[in-house]
Amino acid sequence: MVAATARMVKAEGGGAGGRGTRGLVRCVDLSNLMDSPPAFPVDSYGVKSSKNMIWSSFSIAYFPELPKVLRNWGELLLERGGILAIVEIPALFSVHTEEGAEGVDSDFLQLDEALKARLKYNTFAGAELPVLVREHLSDVFELIDESWWDDGEFSF
Repeated sequence: MVAATARMVKAEGGGAGGRGTRGLVRCVDLSNLMDSPPAFPVDSYGVKSSKNMIWSSFSIAYFPELPKVLRNWGELLLERGGILAIVEIPALFSVHTEEGAEGVDSDFLQLDEALKARLKYNTFAGAELPVLVREHLSDVFELIDESWWDDGEFSF
C-alpha cells in the first residue's frame, strides 16, 4: 500500500479559516465533490477550524481525471494548512507476485494495464501519487510524508 500525506499550501481561495475545537466527518459520494457548487462547501460545515483534513482510502483509482479531483479537493474543501491523507494500493495484481514467477508477472501486469485502458480504473494511482503531487499539484499541496507498506494479505 502507498500512503501519502499532503499539506494545503495555496495562499488564497477556498478554505474555512477561524478556530474551533470540534471535528466533523461527512460521508459523501465523491463524484459530487466535482459539482459546482460543491456538494458540501467549506462554510456548510458549521464548525470553523484552523486545520482540517480529508482522508481518502482506496478511492483515487476511480477518478480518470485525478489531478483535477485532487486540485478541487484542495481548493474547495481544505483551508491553508489542511491535510489531505491518501491510502491507496500501488497496483492491483502486478505487485503481488513473487519475483521470477514465470509468466505470472507479465500476465498480472497486463491485467492491471487492461483495467486502466478499458475501464478507466487506474490501478497504478497509488504508485503515481507522489510524483503527481510533486510535479502537477505543487502549487496547491506540499507532500509532507510518503510511505510504502507491505501487505501480506494480498500476496499470491
